[in-house]
Amino acid sequence: MMTKRQMIEQLLEQYRQQRQAVLHEADKKRAVIAQKAPIYQDLEQRILQLMRQARQHPERARDAVYALQQEAQRQLAAAGYTPEDLQPQYRCNLCKDTGYVGETIKTFCPCFEKRLHQLQIQQEDLKIPSDHNFDCYDLNIFPEENGQRNQMARAKKWALDFADAVGHGANKDVVLFGSSGLGKTFLLDCIITSCIQNGCSAMKLSAFALNDLMRKKHMGQEEERFELAQRVDVLGIDDLGTEPMLENVTVEYLFALICQRQEWGKSTLITTNLSLQEFRKRYSERIATRLHQKGNYVIELHGKDVRMS
Repeated sequence: MMTKRQMIEQLLEQYRQQRQAVLHEADKKRAVIAQKAPIYQDLEQRILQLMRQARQHPERARDAVYALQQEAQRQLAAAGYTPEDLQPQYRCNLCKDTGYVGETIKTFCPCFEKRLHQLQIQQEDLKIPSDHNFDCYDLNIFPEENGQRNQMARAKKWALDFADAVGHGANKDVVLFGSSGLGKTFLLDCIITSCIQNGCSAMKLSAFALNDLMRKKHMGQEEERFELAQRVDVLGIDDLGTEPMLENVTVEYLFALICQRQEWGKSTLITTNLSLQEFRKRYSERIATRLHQKGNYVIELHGKDVRMS
């Protein structure tokens, strides 16, 4: 398994090769254009030569440069090209395929950050069965009694809309309450799978696995993986409430994780068998308030355990 530094070095090399290929293609295209618009064969050199003469004859040099540019535009149009055709076709115009943005202080471009997250996610075992997706969402497994099937039909429609919204940047938090066997984990998996298909980065952890990760973070271990849990577009936490409570870890780090993700506009999806009252008591009022603030979703499912059917 690669470390984050190794991933960054690998991606930077990919970006270097990618930029080199783009610039090579741009040179080839400009050579083709120059055959049909001959002025482009030495346009840059002629402009530079005129600029050197600008100190002695500034107005004459300026007029000559302008005339050259006008003739270049005429020949370019006559050849059936536009000024954009002369420019390299970078995959990312923000960083121009360097992976960096910024003049004085350089930081990773958002496109680079996204690809880094995707590379990190590839090393994660999401533990989502292949049939846990909306195409396999069979409402017939839910009984019609007490409106349970209708409830899950509404839940499916909501989940589809939610996953699509996350894919377009509308990120909210979700808590799915309900007893065992009502389809909470399946619904969570469907949302995560759909978000991934929409191009989002995602990570799924059981409550026990998250608790262990937070414990290691507290001890100064696996800090990169904890950072990944903070930064992915969608974080699914399954069966919250089944993990052991660790003093100075479980509540404190969960609160910090949720707060950081909300600050960065990321979606956190939680399933729990606890009631709302039990949830508040176990994880504190401040965590419950964070998750239940305006705009987030609190969904409580009721009905029969379909696994017992």
